[in-house]
Amino acid sequence: MIASLVQQMVQGPVEHPEFETSLLVDPVAPNGRPGRFATQAVVITTVARRIIEMSKAGEKLKSVVVQGADDADPMEHPEFRAISENLRELVEKWYPRAQLVLVSPGLNLDDVERRHAISCYHHPIMIFEAGTQKTFAALTGQDPQVYKNVVENLQKLDIDRWILRARFVCGAADNSTDTELRGWLGHVEKFGPGHIQITTPQKPITAKKLKPIPKARIATIAEKTSAKTGIEVEIVDVA
Repeated sequence: MIASLVQQMVQGPVEHPEFETSLLVDPVAPNGRPGRFATQAVVITTVARRIIEMSKAGEKLKSVVVQGADDADPMEHPEFRAISENLRELVEKWYPRAQLVLVSPGLNLDDVERRHAISCYHHPIMIFEAGTQKTFAALTGQDPQVYKNVVENLQKLDIDRWILRARFVCGAADNSTDTELRGWLGHVEKFGPGHIQITTPQKPITAKKLKPIPKARIATIAEKTSAKTGIEVEIVDVA
């Protein structure tokens, strides 16, 4: 059980499609106890061991990516701030040129400590991709009421460099319609992120019955987003 948890909690180095040679850190990796996670001491010790091994072996490391598996929120960990601060110290000591990346669906931003922890990351990426409660619930499996909290809390972020990312899909849920886009843009304009990334899956997500949208539609969404918000929009290819 412990070996399996460690393997899920820290993976790599792997060649990440965006962040090159990376360690993947999942502080909320399942350990067989719902709602319970490895302590921050276990998380950091595990990461530290791997980073030191890599450094001593002369291996390259471009990024440490903190992200939950299957769309889980790494910020759900009750010791997320301590994990983030210690990860930043590890990276600065052993790989000072490496980047610390956070990918989060923003479900736990109501906690001030967690919001403060975002400042530890060179690239804090918040996923926001629905214009309505109904579509949010369909895409995330969350209670529709959670949508309001996410919207309110994203407006509280005061870190200039945070990145908003949205994956546009069709099929069982469709967030690429004109109605959805208007709702999504209305919120994004208020959030004021430093950068916006949009994407669509490279292939159908059969488990969720979701499909990519045409490249022409992605280009249109990018143009409308840039015009509406005045923020740089990047079309990215992610798995």
